[in-house]
Parts: sequence; structure tokens; C-alpha cells
Amino acid sequence: MTKLLAVFVLLAPLFLPVVGEADISPGCLPTPLPTLPVPPVFTLDTNDVASNKAHVEIWRHPCLDGFGSVVLIRATPISPAPDVCYFDFSVVQAGTQFRVDLSLSRDGYFLCDAIVVPVTAILTTFGPAVPFNDTRAFTLFYHAGDALRQVEIPAASSTPPAPPSIRVVPSGCLTCHQGDTLGFDVFVDNPGPSMLVELKTVARLPDGAVVSILDRHKEVTLLSAEELAPGGLMVIPLLDGFVLPTGLPAGIYTIEAALLDPALGLTISRHSIAFTLEP
Repeated sequence: MTKLLAVFVLLAPLFLPVVGEADISPGCLPTPLPTLPVPPVFTLDTNDVASNKAHVEIWRHPCLDGFGSVVLIRATPISPAPDVCYFDFSVVQAGTQFRVDLSLSRDGYFLCDAIVVPVTAILTTFGPAVPFNDTRAFTLFYHAGDALRQVEIPAASSTPPAPPSIRVVPSGCLTCHQGDTLGFDVFVDNPGPSMLVELKTVARLPDGAVVSILDRHKEVTLLSAEELAPGGLMVIPLLDGFVLPTGLPAGIYTIEAALLDPALGLTISRHSIAFTLEP
């Protein structure tokens, strides 16, 4: 009977309509899944018995491609190898109860195992025909044996974080001569969650020509301030320690950097700085 129940637990999602996972865009989440929760973070402990304790963090993780967000959970063992299974969770939203899936990847296996290290999973729902809306408030329940624990997840904030900004900062001469050392750094401030962007860096020559500095279509994952060291800035070197060769025409050169939306090509932030090469 125990084996039959285990088989049913593993196969149940195959016979029930899944609501939510199909809405996750292909470029939404990185691989592997994020390990650092994005505030606000909500928690509960699955301590139904002393030998089966895990700490669970729940948060809405904004999609890297800008298409909405996904509810993620991260389970961290408190006792040695506690069991964490999607079958022990449910969600209630606006009076409707949903069963829960905890997927280890967008198209991967469900989490139902003893964990020995922290594990991140995607929370999706199945059951009623009424769709679950992960931007609205809901209650997550954990029930196993005689234990029933719950955590209230409020509606997503209607105030989006400020977009990332970029600055070009000189680390060498600005009034230069042949043989001088030139250098620039790109500073990126990202007050919001991690996101995927396209970084463009170019040099505009005195005759109007434009030359790419880094890869022409370089994609970069901007980390959130919480994921970075104190200061919260990403620093990308440009032309670090570049010695100006002979033969370059005198005039005003402009070093420019921009962050673009990789899907639509829209400019998120842009900055430039000029230096003068004297005869």
C-alpha cells in the first residue's frame, strides 16, 4: 500500500491540469535556479517532527526577460535530510484552494525527496479551473501528519523598482597625447532584482566613425544589490591600461555605453564621456 501511494504521489500531476507553469516564459529564469531570495521574502518552517525540519523561503522572482515574475521557494534543511514534498503544500487564494507543484526546473522533476543541501524550486499550481494569479495575495499551507503551518503572501508591490543605470568613469587621461595611458570603467547600479540586459560599448572617433569596444551584442546578467558586495555596483573594465599609439588623429573621442532590453532593443540607460587627443 505504501508503494502504491508513493507511485500515485509521483504520477498525480500527469493526470491533473497544470495552471501557471505554461505561463512561464522561456527566458524567465536562469539555469540553475536562483539561490538568493529577492526581497520581500516570506518564511515558514516544516517542523512537523524534530527529525524532519526544513526552513522554507518564498518570494516572487522577476523574470530575466521582463515578462512578469515567478513564485520560488528555497528549502534549507534544519534537521539531517528532512523530507520536502510538493504533496505537503497547498495554496488558497480568494477562497479557492489549489494543489501545489514544486518543480526543480521549468520542465524538470518535482521536488519530493529528502534534502541534504538547500534546494530552490518553482511553485506552480493545479486543480481548479479558476486560474491562480501569482501577483495577487495568497496563503501557502504546509500540512504533513498532524502539522499545519501557513504563511500569508501579500499582493505584489505596485511600485516597480527603479531601472538600472550606467555610467562611464575614466581611469586614465582625459586630455591626452600619444603614448599616454587611457582607461575607462562602466559602473552599473541595479536597485532592482537581477535581470538580463544587452551591453553596448562604443568609441566615437573625431570623423564620426563608430567602433565597438566589447562584443557587439554582449548579454550580461545584472546582479541585484543584495547579490553584490557592499556598494552594490557592477564594474566592467573598458580599455583598461590602453596606451594611445602613434598615428591616431587628433580630436575629440567619445566613449559611450548603453544598457538595452535584449528582446526589444529599447534603451534602459545610456552614458558617455569624451576625451581629447592633442597633437
